[in-house]
Amino acid sequence: MRRRRHVVGVALLAGVIGVTSAFAPGGSIQSFKVTSTLDGKKVLPLRSHWKATPHISASQVKKVEFLVDGHWLWTEHQTPYYYGGGGREGNKANWLITSFLKPGRHTFTVKVFASGGSTASDKVRARAIQAPPPPSELAGTWKHTVDGKTITLSITTLGWGSPRDKFDARYEAGGRIVFGPLVVFPHMSAGARLGGFCNGIDPLHTWTYTAAADDQSFQLQPVGKDPCPDRQHGLEGTWTRVG
Repeated sequence: MRRRRHVVGVALLAGVIGVTSAFAPGGSIQSFKVTSTLDGKKVLPLRSHWKATPHISASQVKKVEFLVDGHWLWTEHQTPYYYGGGGREGNKANWLITSFLKPGRHTFTVKVFASGGSTASDKVRARAIQAPPPPSELAGTWKHTVDGKTITLSITTLGWGSPRDKFDARYEAGGRIVFGPLVVFPHMSAGARLGGFCNGIDPLHTWTYTAAADDQSFQLQPVGKDPCPDRQHGLEGTWTRVG
């Protein structure tokens, strides 16, 4: 009977050691785990929320990095940790929009940096799908005048905007477009990573376009009032083809 109590005592002690050994003297962390919302996925949709969950206290997290194929794309410092940011605003979290990736398998990594210098990573190998091209009458480069200034944008598979800064567009039947947030991709400008039209995560909103018969211009109008006033001010009206 004494031997049985002795075995149980050793087992309990081992369990306590297993829990506490993750912490070094002084409270710094030696080992911990991180998971992400991409875990278990084999094929990614074109748009999805990518959230990292470190299994330690938020006070012990210094930063979370998001990488695709080993290339850094985003760093988040505030919980909840979403790729592209904005998670602290509830359902206004940004999206992982894979239009910048070639169709095929890619590696999606979250890396957590904790107090004391410890790190933990979570890697997912999943296939990105082909992004649909824009309607043929919209593809190309366009210009538009706002407050006496000419704005130029390009419309490509990646989205709408400049060659280095793109915002998302989802094409629907009947000449409808759902505009969304910025597409975070490797070569976008550093400033664009920090905000869009609304100086934050641009909300989804539906617009309509009407293309001229010769495809040299189109009219762009929001359905109702766009909740992002700067986007409505900058995009609404007539666009003419460049070149």
